[in-house]
Amino acid sequence: MPVELDTYDLSKYVIILTGSTDGIGKGIARILAGYNPKRLILPARNKEKGNNLLEYIKSSNGHANNIEIWEMDLADLQSVKNFANKFINEVGELHMLINNAEIQFQVTLLPYKSLYSINHLAPFFLTLLLLDTIKKSVSVELPGKFAFTSSGFQRHGEIDFDNLNLEKGAYWNPFQSYGNTKLMNVITAKELGRIVQNKNKY
Repeated sequence: MPVELDTYDLSKYVIILTGSTDGIGKGIARILAGYNPKRLILPARNKEKGNNLLEYIKSSNGHANNIEIWEMDLADLQSVKNFANKFINEVGELHMLINNAEIQFQVTLLPYKSLYSINHLAPFFLTLLLLDTIKKSVSVELPGKFAFTSSGFQRHGEIDFDNLNLEKGAYWNPFQSYGNTKLMNVITAKELGRIVQNKNKY
């Protein structure tokens, strides 16, 4: 029987959602907040955008008491590690990790390594750092989830393990690089899911 969305309850769930200050992530944050999560942690590189997001959620549905804005810059892996360490030490339980943050291929002024880091490497790193916490927190009664936002552009991905950032060549193709990162996310999600499921079979 399908769950009625207006009665959906996340009051036992601790959730991390990246990329929530703009676009689709902003809408996801508002929706999740409306389901009364135990804690909804929203990493943000820009503190002002984080505060604006809180005000947006308050004005939309009024559910912002359990929302926390934490600092993290996905272009800096040390910042990702600092975020994960703080989370493990101060929270210690996690049921949903939604890796939604990304740079779209239209943003061509940023270096290729920033696109690769933000779209794939940093979310992958964050998931690995928090995977044990997720596995310890979930149960049959309280199932967990980790997710990577992908795109139809994954169909254009062609991963070259000798040239992951596409820096080798006459020019950098942001369209191709974006598609590659989205394909990497799909492969990573499927493989991590397979590993976790195999380890937790009864």
